[in-house]
Amino acid sequence: MLCALTISCLVFCSKASVFSAWTNDGYKEGFDVSMELNNLDEINPYWYNLGEDDDGLIKSNHGLVNERAYVFNATQLDSWRMKHYSIIHAIGDTAYGQVNAIMGNQSAIQVLKDQILSYVDINDYDGIDLNFEATLAGGRTKERNGILYSGTYEQEDNFQNFLCELQQELHNRNKGLHLTTQCETSTHNDYYIYSNYSRTGQCVDRVKVMTYDYQITIANGNIPQPTQPLAWMIDVLRYTINYKDGLAGVDSGIVQIGVLTSHYCFTRPQGGDWVGYNPFSYYNHRALTTDDYILLTENITDVENVWLDDTCILEAYSQWTSNGAEFLCTMPTKETIENRLAVVRELGLAGIAVWHLGKEDTSIYQNFKNSLIKLPTIDTNACKVFYQDDRYSVPMPEFFTADVAAYK
Repeated sequence: MLCALTISCLVFCSKASVFSAWTNDGYKEGFDVSMELNNLDEINPYWYNLGEDDDGLIKSNHGLVNERAYVFNATQLDSWRMKHYSIIHAIGDTAYGQVNAIMGNQSAIQVLKDQILSYVDINDYDGIDLNFEATLAGGRTKERNGILYSGTYEQEDNFQNFLCELQQELHNRNKGLHLTTQCETSTHNDYYIYSNYSRTGQCVDRVKVMTYDYQITIANGNIPQPTQPLAWMIDVLRYTINYKDGLAGVDSGIVQIGVLTSHYCFTRPQGGDWVGYNPFSYYNHRALTTDDYILLTENITDVENVWLDDTCILEAYSQWTSNGAEFLCTMPTKETIENRLAVVRELGLAGIAVWHLGKEDTSIYQNFKNSLIKLPTIDTNACKVFYQDDRYSVPMPEFFTADVAAYK
């Protein structure tokens, strides 16, 4: 662990608290925001995926890595270097069981390692961020689209060895290895190929925890609800750090709390069902009609502080009706962001990781380095009001009661 921390600080620890951000758009807003900021330390362009095409469908299990031509931009790299940002490029998986299949084949593992190092060398990145979300721990199964996927303990062990070997290769280049992880708690764990945090923490320089996908990771993604309830975020981070069975997890000093600074929306047409979506992602942005987009941007600023008085959640949303359709969008505010920064201080974390730049109100970033707001007293046990499928959940406002009940 000493080696990992030493090289990590050589490359990354020039600031007391790291502020990093992903950019993942096919248009310029994310880049423009990154150039506007003066307190960003690290940029994570999400420009790579497993496979040979943007959808990762061609030779997806062979360890090959695809550079997304529609977003890769060498000029942006030069501009970020002028701003002295660390550039840690992100690589994502594209299909369930894809990483597990690669980790079951030593030849594919070597191809993946070689491909990653090749892109780092060619573009002189400062490191890489592995964002492998659709993985399975040993003994876990998952059915998707009629196909049953299984994780093996051999694959899990191979993944841990892969991390350690890749980290060493990157350290030899004075580069770093980051891992972005899904969220697990004491009641919802051992789901992913990296879930043994006692081992994982020994072979990475940074762990970015996706504590902004509550509505997808834990609950039903199509019911209006918080995206990053504060008590749940703290519970996830404590589990990542403390782990279980007397084993220490990931050192808190290399953990970043993931925060959504754009909006997540739910829409229900008259007589229809709720659907959740990110209105500002590249693909959904193209799908929105002009009128929908105008309505969204006009109403997004009409914040109702319904959840701000609930310390279990501390999140804001805007709600409105148009042409018989209902809309509800969660959104970041200066207060909600500063409470997440307070978590960084109180848990001794490395910093904050933002998903993702573009379309947000950039004034929320003003206090990322100097906020001194005190975290409110939060009883995470009291916040665990009910469980559904053994997963952590939080109480919903009265407006949602009927919808939530319908899904139980």
